Amino acid sequence: MALIGAVLAIGGVSMAGAQQDAGGPVRLVPTTESPPKSSAQAVETAAEGAPTPAQSSIAVVELGRFDPSSVGVLSAENGGFEVSLWAGSRRALVERLVPRIPAVTPSRVAQSLRRRLLLTAAQVPAGDPVAPSFLGLRAERLAAAGDYPSALALANLAPPQMEDPALDVVRAEGALLNGNHQAACEVVDRVLAAGRRSPYWVRRLSFCRVLEGDVERARLTAAILRELPGDADPLFDQLLAILADGADRSLDDATALTPLHFAMIRAARRAIPDGAANSDDPAILRALATSANASIEARLRAGEAAEIAGVLSAESLGQIYASLAFSDDQRANVLSAALEMPRSIANALLYQTAVGETIPAVQAEALRTALRLANVRTHGMVARVSADRLAALAPDPDLMWFAADAGLGLLHAGAIDGARAWFDLARQVVSESQPDAALAVLKLWAPLTVSGSSSPLPWAPAALAEWWRGVVDLDRAQAQSVGGIALTIFEDLGLTVPEDVWDEFTGMAEPVLVQRPSAGLLRGLQSAARAGRVGETVLFALVVLGEQHPSEVDTIVISDVVMALVGVGLLEDARALALEAIVGRSL
Repeated sequence: MALIGAVLAIGGVSMAGAQQDAGGPVRLVPTTESPPKSSAQAVETAAEGAPTPAQSSIAVVELGRFDPSSVGVLSAENGGFEVSLWAGSRRALVERLVPRIPAVTPSRVAQSLRRRLLLTAAQVPAGDPVAPSFLGLRAERLAAAGDYPSALALANLAPPQMEDPALDVVRAEGALLNGNHQAACEVVDRVLAAGRRSPYWVRRLSFCRVLEGDVERARLTAAILRELPGDADPLFDQLLAILADGADRSLDDATALTPLHFAMIRAARRAIPDGAANSDDPAILRALATSANASIEARLRAGEAAEIAGVLSAESLGQIYASLAFSDDQRANVLSAALEMPRSIANALLYQTAVGETIPAVQAEALRTALRLANVRTHGMVARVSADRLAALAPDPDLMWFAADAGLGLLHAGAIDGARAWFDLARQVVSESQPDAALAVLKLWAPLTVSGSSSPLPWAPAALAEWWRGVVDLDRAQAQSVGGIALTIFEDLGLTVPEDVWDEFTGMAEPVLVQRPSAGLLRGLQSAARAGRVGETVLFALVVLGEQHPSEVDTIVISDVVMALVGVGLLEDARALALEAIVGRSL
């Protein structure tokens, strides 16, 4: 009853605030003259617009001699940043940090920022270079993230006279993954003719010779390899023997496949080892998920990891889910069967149930089970692959037991308006006979408050106080986690948090051990933001966030990143990051 009373108070105060606002919905943060698109939109398509820095962070730069590393495929008009992206930044610092941008992150916000930062055409930072080319650094990070189409697009913009080993690697690996062996071998021949004879290139030369039918030279090349220093590659040796000698041998169940291994396996018409699904290379995971010569179980595991990494669409993963076969008994006892299966296979069964059933309650039960079986890193994947089903289920008082899960899933999938519909209904029907509605209001209020939707929740400090007390009554342990991030981010976005709420939180919060970035990284982030250096701020933010989900990052660190992004005008990205952090801690 105390919980329900708190929720009713939240609804009453919020509605009163809305009625008093004669000018329309209350905005969460100050408006900008040209508000940016959301990060969720940017990660789907680069053509819908990009964040525009606030007026205070716009830098006027004098364009000097053209540097070929300035090229890119994005601009402020089609999803990227301004040409002054790196104005005021020191090239040596930037070139040291770019290789530290995480290749794998479950955050759609970080994925979007990374892609836009690396693809934007902009004047290179001032100063002497550290790397062979700034363009090569950018292309390498995109390739490491599994985004070879973007990496190749950058490499193709390099002038013929630009010599950078990183660009050659991107061209060769991208061609091998695409099955364009001729293009890959042209790169190999050119590099070797230039005198670079590392084991990396010699192995690829051996493959090219086999493809040309020159088996003897392939064997000779392999013999040369054994004389060169470097790590052995048993899988390459096996595949070369199969291709050159027709050896009938099984492949080791390797996990660390390279694009060369993948191309050789494909040329040998062999099945891809199941262990490849354990790869940490997003490009290999995507290639495996979409390959016909891999087991469905391996494709399934690789597909989930590739979707989380942002290199496989949710629709493609759904197609893999749909291709799995289940017994009649498993279909008749979906929920119990799912609990006994490996998680990825259970996801497929629950997905098929949600898609194939016509009864809303059965669909909702399957979706709720899948969402609750997920962890903080996989919850977004489950939500995105099920987004159509989640959106198709209209909010209904009879489905209030699903409201909290539906709302959090829709938020993680970027469907803010859909989550708002569940919240609005829950707030209307909350009562002693509908306790699940109270749970939904408490779970969804904070993320919806920072979401920046088209119709944001009106801000009322009294509603915040009631929400906080309800969260504490609901789950004191989770209240510390959710409260810390929510209250901090509210203030970061310019919302007033009453001192008595902070006092209550401070009085109950226990100390926690956290792992934080170095003092140098945090100082660099704050310094870049204060000076309005947009590219440098985004670069530091990506390195600081690392490979974790935002909800796994320390509250103070998330706060620093949110404030830094707001400081350089990236309000929508700041909100989207805050949303990911709060949703993850609300699961």
